[in-house]
Amino acid sequence: MSRCEACGVETPIADAFQLHRVARYGARVHCCPTCIQREYERHGRKGLVTWFFVGAFGLFVTLSQVGPNAGAMILATAMMFLLQPITVILHELGHAVAGTLAGGTVREISIGSGRIAWQHMFGSVRFTLHRVPTHGFATVTFPPRCWLRLRVICLYAGGPLTNASLGAIGLALFPWTNITATNKAPFAWWGAVFAIANLVSLGVALWPRRVMSRSGRGPTDGLGVIDALRAPRSTFDAYVQAHWSFEVERLRHLGRLGEAISIIDREQARLPQDPHWPHYRSILLAMQGEYDGAVAILDELRSRDLQPLVRAYVLNSLAYTLLMAGGADRLERADRMSVEALALAGWIEAFNGTRGAICVARGEIGVGLHLLHRAFVGCDAPDIRALAACWIAIGERRVGHPAAARRFLDAARRLDPRCILLDRVAREIAGVPHERSMAAS
Repeated sequence: MSRCEACGVETPIADAFQLHRVARYGARVHCCPTCIQREYERHGRKGLVTWFFVGAFGLFVTLSQVGPNAGAMILATAMMFLLQPITVILHELGHAVAGTLAGGTVREISIGSGRIAWQHMFGSVRFTLHRVPTHGFATVTFPPRCWLRLRVICLYAGGPLTNASLGAIGLALFPWTNITATNKAPFAWWGAVFAIANLVSLGVALWPRRVMSRSGRGPTDGLGVIDALRAPRSTFDAYVQAHWSFEVERLRHLGRLGEAISIIDREQARLPQDPHWPHYRSILLAMQGEYDGAVAILDELRSRDLQPLVRAYVLNSLAYTLLMAGGADRLERADRMSVEALALAGWIEAFNGTRGAICVARGEIGVGLHLLHRAFVGCDAPDIRALAACWIAIGERRVGHPAAARRFLDAARRLDPRCILLDRVAREIAGVPHERSMAAS
């Protein structure tokens, strides 16, 4: 049994947790992916604050004329790091443009870590800005086409080429000597600082290593190019599978479930042993209210010899589908499935949300609301957060807090206007019974 020494969550999955330095322990300890991500966010916040004060000190030294050249250098060093969010945004836009030119489809551009500060859809591309904008990633998928290896290399190279171009052009127009020259025009100083900041981002991106992101450990651009050059051809099938997975998600959000199911049927016929496609199909059936069909698919998946983490996702989906189907017997079974899913992957916030919803339905309101608030804060996906907000509204209504219930219902409407729970929650707040019970009683 592996144990996260930061939050205490346990899992039987071998090597699920990795060694990572935790500040409060002052040593490298085994951490779950969620705690590792939190440590990165904490380090990012500390770094931004540190460089802000370094910049303030440099500005003071420059203005006081004690050592104007030294002050300008200190201020420039701090601003290089404080300008990283801008260089990161340009870097990720470079990936997006390169991926589009290579024949890919841009799905998301995400900047930073931590809670979401702003999110918007530009056409079919989701742009997300987090509170600690120290890094980012662009999600690009490719349909089945030839020369896929070359297309992936172009995708990885797009970001570094953007920073290298901006840095080279900037230094050609504003030489680095402008940094210590206090008699130069302000735009010359800013131009030189911005150019060098881009070169710093270039060096960080090309350093071949694996770094932690919200989607797990992934390669930097430098390591990504190396991996793409030496990877076997079968490795690139993952890009094609991701393409169709995102297409299914896009169609699901648009309400075009029939088209999404046709893609699933085609891919399932092509890859009959892949558990992801029947899993997707069960989710779409549940959205259409066909809970019995969804439960049958998930039960068949549960009987397979699945990887532990995949099994955890299947168990969580089965638990939530049984919860939505209603009935005391199904609720008891949903309770067992959610406990088993959390035992496998308790660090995944969506699983805590499912467990919280089941606790609310069983009458364990206090425990349920605690888990649901954790999922509402910790999840990034708007549809998952909307579901958590709906169940929080139900719990608040059942403990006699109608104002809080309406507030979370409004939050769910803003997050996902298509959320399947909105009507049920509105009826519960209004005191109108629903034909499919959402509680054990």
